[in-house]
Amino acid sequence: MGNHSILWNRMYAGGPVCSPTRATVLTGRNHNRDCIWTAACNHLPHNVFTIAQAANLAGYRSLHVGKFHLGSFSPSYHWGPSRRTHKEDTIWTNPGTVGFDEYYSTMPTMETSATFNCGCFKPYKNCITGHYNVSHFKCDNYWYSNRSAEYGMSPEPKKLQGDDAHHQVEVLSKFVKQQVTNDQPFLAVIWFHNVHHYFVAADKYRDMYPGVTSSQKDYYGCLTAMDGAIGKVQTLLKESGIYNNTMVWFNSDNGPEDPAEGPWGGWAWPGSTNGLRGRKREVYEGGIRVPGIVQWPERIHKNRREMNYPVCTVDYLPTVMDLLNVRSTNPDWAIDGISLLDVIDGKEIRRPKPLAWQYRLNYVIPYSRWGWRDVAYTDNEWKFIAYLNSSEPRNISVFRLYNIVDDPFERHDLAKVYPKRVKEMSEAAIAWRDSVKQSYNKESMCNTYPTNACLPPV
Repeated sequence: MGNHSILWNRMYAGGPVCSPTRATVLTGRNHNRDCIWTAACNHLPHNVFTIAQAANLAGYRSLHVGKFHLGSFSPSYHWGPSRRTHKEDTIWTNPGTVGFDEYYSTMPTMETSATFNCGCFKPYKNCITGHYNVSHFKCDNYWYSNRSAEYGMSPEPKKLQGDDAHHQVEVLSKFVKQQVTNDQPFLAVIWFHNVHHYFVAADKYRDMYPGVTSSQKDYYGCLTAMDGAIGKVQTLLKESGIYNNTMVWFNSDNGPEDPAEGPWGGWAWPGSTNGLRGRKREVYEGGIRVPGIVQWPERIHKNRREMNYPVCTVDYLPTVMDLLNVRSTNPDWAIDGISLLDVIDGKEIRRPKPLAWQYRLNYVIPYSRWGWRDVAYTDNEWKFIAYLNSSEPRNISVFRLYNIVDDPFERHDLAKVYPKRVKEMSEAAIAWRDSVKQSYNKESMCNTYPTNACLPPV
């Protein structure tokens, strides 16, 4: 993707974990506005306006492939750790309910494995589990759109072989070729499982990394497999004759796992932040600043350029709406993102609208070091981080201030040096946070759902 592209040096995930960021991609809104407080928690409301619906309004056909992670696919499926007391969900969300015409998707995270859904087929034979000391993983499977089936979907009936990322690209390839044949413009969203836990690489990818631990072989092997799958997407676009006028985005959904510990048993995670402070579940740069690139030969004429402009996944929907000249069906609802078309064209060098995050894993590990500084607010070079007191929601008890341009590793807290800026950004962050509460109470009204058992981050 290095040709005709922009490498975003300040690409931000909309949340410090997976489900929240995925919600921001689809809605252009902070995930808390629609009650996606954390991973595997609640359902994306049906009344939100999504990037798939925007594409559909412009006559595009839409596809989702891979990890969805934004709700139960049907009323009979238990969704997330907060739902174990619910025998049945009265509200459910799959890619079809939020606008995708076609999908081949998974509800939770799936094992990144060379025998992907092996745990769904008994007797368990030849399940590749890499460095994990198990015979097989639990049964999770792909579901594909099927209007004649119950709830409009069916499970993948075959045991899958080969790398999962390449399998997803095969699904994408069939869809793209059909649209090209029909002269039909399209939007495709492919969310790889690589390299989420559990990560297991096929032998040919493991063998590329001698001299490292078994877990690193799997991790780096899965990463390499995904890289090859993205290369196949490039080839697909070129061979289909649509490479020049296709806009392709790539980014991660959060920072890497903690290298030493985690809620799944203390695996040694190999992921790197390249020195940024914090990791997954934190609103420091290491938890939300991720690799990001956009490729668009028809619009980006240079081979590649780098930009330090702050970009976020909340910007995807506004950019697509601007490009396709469509309007939201909820025109009065808050939107946190902006269109990036002028940025891509080099007409804008400073972001006109701040970015904000709020996160706390309050229903699993309250007040832990994972996300206890639960609000971050950034305005171009300045970043404000705060913990907002839960008993008195408008009170800030801890805060930090960083110049992210001069100090991307967040080593030098400047709060005492610039008290006026702290006050200004604190007030702006609280006002933004109040608007989020208005959204989930009066726009999506998701906080009133009887099965939304996860608690809001106050």
